[in-house]
Amino acid sequence: MKTYTFYDDSWYDQPPCDCCQGGWMWSYNSDQVSGNFGSASSEEDCHLQAIATEMGYEYCEDFPDTYRLMEYSDLKKVADLLGIKVEVVS
Repeated sequence: MKTYTFYDDSWYDQPPCDCCQGGWMWSYNSDQVSGNFGSASSEEDCHLQAIATEMGYEYCEDFPDTYRLMEYSDLKKVADLLGIKVEVVS
């Protein structure tokens, strides 16, 4: 089984002024997927990027929307069917 490893590069975004509240910016990156995908913003996005890579897609725009509309549990099943595992390292 092939493992796609994503690293948690999340950070706290401090606003430039006192009138706004900052927030946590979720960001996950992997050197095993196409750089054209950009950072994933959730573990679900990590699965989408790994599945797209395994299926031979290089760009998010080309990846079918049917996968983006799937529940997280269904994405995990697709990953299992493709023989891949997604690991997120903090």
